[in-house]
Amino acid sequence: MTRVCLRNSLLGAARYELQLSRDEEFDDGRTQNMKIWGLGTEWTKDQGKRLASGTWYWRVRALDFTGTGQTWSPVGRFTLNPPRPAVASPNDGAVVVGSPLLRWAPVNGACGYQVQVADNPSFQKGGDGGGSEGGGAVTPGLPAGGAPEAEDAILTPQAALIPSGEVVSKPGVWYWRVRTSFCAEKDHSPWSPTRSFRSVRPPQFNLNALPASVDYGRRLVVAGRLVHNGRGVARPTLVLERRVWPADDFSAYGTVRGDRAGRFAFSLRVNRTASWRLRWARTASNPEGVAPFVLRATPRVAFQVSRPRVVRRSRVVVTGSVFPRRRALIQVRASDGWRTIRTVPGTRNRFRISLRAGMEPGNQQLRLFVPQDRGRRLEAAGSRQRALFVYDRFVIRRAR
Repeated sequence: MTRVCLRNSLLGAARYELQLSRDEEFDDGRTQNMKIWGLGTEWTKDQGKRLASGTWYWRVRALDFTGTGQTWSPVGRFTLNPPRPAVASPNDGAVVVGSPLLRWAPVNGACGYQVQVADNPSFQKGGDGGGSEGGGAVTPGLPAGGAPEAEDAILTPQAALIPSGEVVSKPGVWYWRVRTSFCAEKDHSPWSPTRSFRSVRPPQFNLNALPASVDYGRRLVVAGRLVHNGRGVARPTLVLERRVWPADDFSAYGTVRGDRAGRFAFSLRVNRTASWRLRWARTASNPEGVAPFVLRATPRVAFQVSRPRVVRRSRVVVTGSVFPRRRALIQVRASDGWRTIRTVPGTRNRFRISLRAGMEPGNQQLRLFVPQDRGRRLEAAGSRQRALFVYDRFVIRRAR
């Protein structure tokens, strides 16, 4: 909005006619009119939209009670020159992984913002270093609707933006700037100062395939190759860190060193469930790199049934083993899940139990199940299911 005030009232004036124009001749096609009653008014255009940027000329005259206009006042002029958006982050020349979060201070009256991102400071498409076809700053006095459109500008209603991978498509130095788009048609503020950032790709560790669950005591080889921006890192030093329940943070576990091509390998004996990560420390030439992986340790469980058929309510021998020793449950499959029929105390690694077959007649499925321990050192694990056919024995006697 623009407020226009009259210094003195005119005796006998019923109201006033106010004109705004882009030129001093007040051409009908470039002039706006407003009837006002007082000595000042807030001029708005197009349902409350601000006037377009640039130089405006204005004049006023009194109207009598019959609506006849008097002599026009001398022509006044004013210039609307909106401020540049103040860029907040990232810092000029910052090194970022992929695409950064671009932020700037909001501008009063903005309907949106245009952001340009290019691999050259002239923002020329194709990066040939030539002049930009669009996106120059708005010149004071530019006719309404004459602000040039920016080539390949990203439009956003927010005062922040993360360019997509299609925009920041490769590692290297990128340049960006932003300007305000006002609600008036093709009306923009000047561009903010151009800033740059260096985009790098996250380091790649190229770890070998690792199983999600690992039998207790098994030794695994973890191998990979550290690559940064498409090239192997010569003789990297990596920190191996581990986090176990109930800790919230990782703690140092060891150091891993690579060869000239960035290759590395080390072995881990899995004795408990843990979250692991390899970390390459951040330096001036590279961002921090992290390669997380999880190894869930499970007890080694075995279970056998001595015979496949048994008379109901007779006994059948079951054997099994749990390493390391843990409390285990002998279960039978029911219609609503697994039902425990015997608990095996974890006093020994191996057991041999005579079990009464009190199940319903028919094909039954049995298993040995080891629940997760309270310290969450080992995950829950179950043995293979074993089939057991339970039947009733009928005896027919000859009548005397």
